Amino acid sequence: MCEVRKDETVGDLAGYISLDEVAMALAKMRMRRTVRNAGEEFVRRYMSVGGASENKSPACAFLPPRRQWVRQGPCARRRKSSAQLQVGAIMRCVRACERNGSLEKTEWGRRLIGLVENLQGQVARQEFTVVPPRSAKVPKLSVDGTRGEREISVFDDPATAVLISRTGAYLRDWFEPVLKRGRCCYSFRKNPKISHQSAVRDLCAWRKAHVDASAFVAECDIRKFFDNIRHDVVEESIRHYIAELGAPDSSAMGVVCAYLACYCKDESDGIRRGIPQGGALSPTLANIVMARADDTVLAAVQRNAFYARYCDDMVIASVDEGVCHCAMEAYLGALDALGLPPHPMTEFAYGLEYFEAKSKGPFRWDWAKAGERNVAPWVSFLGNQVRCDGEVRVRGDTVAKHVLKLKKETGETINRLANEGVSLRAGMNPRKFYTAFMRRIVAKGVGYMRSGTIPSDGLCWAAAFPNMTKNAACARQMRMLDRVRSRCLGALRRVLGLKGAVVRFAGRPYSYFGYLMKMMRPARGPRRTPMVVRLPYSEL
Repeated sequence: MCEVRKDETVGDLAGYISLDEVAMALAKMRMRRTVRNAGEEFVRRYMSVGGASENKSPACAFLPPRRQWVRQGPCARRRKSSAQLQVGAIMRCVRACERNGSLEKTEWGRRLIGLVENLQGQVARQEFTVVPPRSAKVPKLSVDGTRGEREISVFDDPATAVLISRTGAYLRDWFEPVLKRGRCCYSFRKNPKISHQSAVRDLCAWRKAHVDASAFVAECDIRKFFDNIRHDVVEESIRHYIAELGAPDSSAMGVVCAYLACYCKDESDGIRRGIPQGGALSPTLANIVMARADDTVLAAVQRNAFYARYCDDMVIASVDEGVCHCAMEAYLGALDALGLPPHPMTEFAYGLEYFEAKSKGPFRWDWAKAGERNVAPWVSFLGNQVRCDGEVRVRGDTVAKHVLKLKKETGETINRLANEGVSLRAGMNPRKFYTAFMRRIVAKGVGYMRSGTIPSDGLCWAAAFPNMTKNAACARQMRMLDRVRSRCLGALRRVLGLKGAVVRFAGRPYSYFGYLMKMMRPARGPRRTPMVVRLPYSEL
């Protein structure tokens, strides 16, 4: 195992809390709230359900109002997402006010300066105030159509949100040499090009390099990962890597202690468990804990296997069944030492039983005969399925959940108009409303309607699968999504009384099939430069 070299450019936590960094963190906080409220704002804009939403981000008080944003021209805005444009416009205004000395003359500027001074004072005194998060429920769709909820933690206090965000960035940079050494962790890295899709890409590359050999695979998923991380294990893991990296800034450790003290999911046996799912510091702490499992696996296989991990999802592949089994045993032993419960390993016969199992293996990655056990042609990893011959498709339940989201959003709109007595705003043309809704639902699926090449920053559902190959399974999936969306829009047209209820998306800028055809490639043929798109973990 190669030696870890400490990154001398990291410095201390105070260097991560400048006015520019704080403003950037607040702008991203505002942007995330805007994205979450997009559906509500769309309804309020076009329907008679009240005035403007009051569910604004607390970060708005420290940032310039929208009318003062400094926007770029049409050429500079090309190929940028709305989130990038929003954050960029805010930051150009803040930096311009800072340069010309007008920042202190505005009310929001004085608040921003006061917040920076408050955070810098906390770091200097090493007395940290971390306001506990509120619990929020977000909808969670299952493949069988049932609608559940997922609990997340939301830090509404701007000072707390910025403090843990910048501490997370500091510890991420401090810990990066360990992750760079292992080359197996793809989650929440300093380099934005390393993501869950680059993990899938590397798995495909490994399989193609061993396409003529028998391969064996093991997969494992951890039960309620963030809820089961022990606080004492987090602190012990940080101390474990101090010998290699040197001690992190004591202020950062103070923030970590305050962060862990503000939240606990369970301590029934006297051990505090759980870190906030949704807190900006949690992904970095999770990586520090799971890196110990990475080290154990890498030491066991000695580069004779492929090992990749994204957060708590991992896959091991090898041409030697014994090596794969040894690596899996090492991983399970490491999880036991860390106090993390994996889903039980299952033996299967290829079929529905295989796709429902979350932890399985080692099994042979090859074409399966009827009734043959522990053999499967597909490996499921991070929303993708990779076949033994290198073909890649979207995982079936991932497609099914997207279908449910399409139906859910359209159904809620139709229910408001047909059953709840809600009407369009006065003077609103039904055709204009339909066009706006169509553009919205198309943008969420395949990005904004445009022709030409696919933008590499597209934050839409289809952009999460750049490793797709040209195969019959993908074609069926994408054409099915086009049909479902057409039926949803047709139902809305009937409710609005518009002629021509059938809507067909034949053009590439509009359809799932056309979108992905532009980025697909033959499994073994020449390929373009891989397009890696970062999406939130909740989109997986």
